[in-house]
Amino acid sequence: MKTWFIVVGILVVLAVVITIRVRYELKTLQRTDYILHTNKLPEGKQIKLAVISDLHNRHYGEKNGQLIEMIKEAKPDYILAAGDLITASNRKEIEPVMDLLVELSQVAPVYYSPGNHEKRIAEEKADFPGLEEKFRKGLEQTNAVYLENKSVALDDNTILAGLDIDYQFYDKLKRPSYELLDFQKNLQEADQKKFNILMAHSPKFFSTYAEAGYDLVFSGHYHGGAVRLPGIGGVISPQFVPFPKYSKGKYVLEKTTMLVSSGCGSHKVNLRLFNKPEVMVVEINGHCI
Repeated sequence: MKTWFIVVGILVVLAVVITIRVRYELKTLQRTDYILHTNKLPEGKQIKLAVISDLHNRHYGEKNGQLIEMIKEAKPDYILAAGDLITASNRKEIEPVMDLLVELSQVAPVYYSPGNHEKRIAEEKADFPGLEEKFRKGLEQTNAVYLENKSVALDDNTILAGLDIDYQFYDKLKRPSYELLDFQKNLQEADQKKFNILMAHSPKFFSTYAEAGYDLVFSGHYHGGAVRLPGIGGVISPQFVPFPKYSKGKYVLEKTTMLVSSGCGSHKVNLRLFNKPEVMVVEINGHCI
């Protein structure tokens, strides 16, 4: 009997410690830095990007002051938002996200591509009456450039594209594949003479992005796998996929690098353990072979 009391006591203490740690991590935003090199940019040229994803209407400080300040301190040339800044919900307010985009556009040019939540409110309008219209109208009041299967030239050497896949490719049960032919219906393949950056919310289709010839891909979607374990990585995605292959960090496939953000917020699985929300700051340096 005494042994059982000890075991139960240990489990209770463990549960309390984990609960405290989870609550701490959910509110603790961190900055993650990456340095990359490419021979597609001139020697000495540098581009610095601040990348956010999966905010899901979360606030960091009053009017997101903490998030804005962290990005300001990075002094980026461009700010990229790789989807799911909003949550598809009639109970969530759009305005704070639009206010954030206005503030960030005063720091650097902002480019925003859709995630599954932006896509859902567009494809399932009956479930979210008026929400997409409100979202679009709000975007018009910001200086953010919304890239839905569009690309822009950041400079003479650099192309940025935003991928907007059909909502069916986010399906939790069927889990369809997304091949190069599907990609070509959304975007052109990369111009190999340029340095090509792709914002693609789901990292699941990394091999397709690489096949399309993109040099650098920014994704999110899996929220880092919620709980991360040493040597294993993310445990489960918000779509209830166990041990997702690309959950957080840097991945390389042939000539393509993909950086997957753990995101800034959370949705249905409101859980983070050893997996703080993050802002990615990426420095890209040009060099000669």
